[in-house]
Amino acid sequence: GFSPSPATAVQALRAGALSDRGLTPADTVRGAGLVVLAGTPAEVISLIQVVAPHLAPGAMLTDLAGAKSRVLDAVRAAGLAGRYAGLHPLVSPASQGFSGARADLFRGAITYVTADMEGEPARQAMRAFVSAVLEAEPVVIDAETHDRQVAWTLELPRAAARAVALALAEAGLRGAAFDAAVRSATAMALDAGDGWDGSVLANPDAVALALEALESEIARMRGAIQRGDAGALRELSAAAEVLARGVAR
Repeated sequence: GFSPSPATAVQALRAGALSDRGLTPADTVRGAGLVVLAGTPAEVISLIQVVAPHLAPGAMLTDLAGAKSRVLDAVRAAGLAGRYAGLHPLVSPASQGFSGARADLFRGAITYVTADMEGEPARQAMRAFVSAVLEAEPVVIDAETHDRQVAWTLELPRAAARAVALALAEAGLRGAAFDAAVRSATAMALDAGDGWDGSVLANPDAVALALEALESEIARMRGAIQRGDAGALRELSAAAEVLARGVAR
């Protein structure tokens, strides 16, 4: 395995996650039957260009980036579409980087499997890998549908949590003013860590559309409050609770 951080590579070696440390990505992938690229979509796209000339014949390629359309475009451009099936496990490690890794991290987690028609054999192989090795739940999905779904179900909550945190910071509230409701509403502001901007900017159209919908709902609430319209607020609350109860099940 390879990491641009020597400290991370040493941690992985000591934990037994790696059997050997590669000095460069190109050296690391030579002779491998399965190559896994981890990082932001932009980092994965850059790595595809680096490792493509060094992949062994018949080697399969996957990645763990949170946006797939642009990654798949890069795979096609590199002539690797027939050997690629991307993965996106829906997991939230306790901390970012290797310190958040666990052998059972993906166990039971929904894991999206993405490829184009040319990559059907790779998709089947990666689906079996997800199920048998990671002990996760594979869900086959095309790249465009994946990116739209992730924008609404992952990036929108992350963006909303950041917006709430920023609003509270601007209001000058501190310490004792923050109760359990604030902790719950802002928790996802910590999710994705430093890689959040890369995930969002790799999927801008779908994320922007989701944010427009959020802005529209906030505007409806603000209007009802300004009008003193208790009935409209109750309707909005009831509609929101329907979805919230379904998610909580």
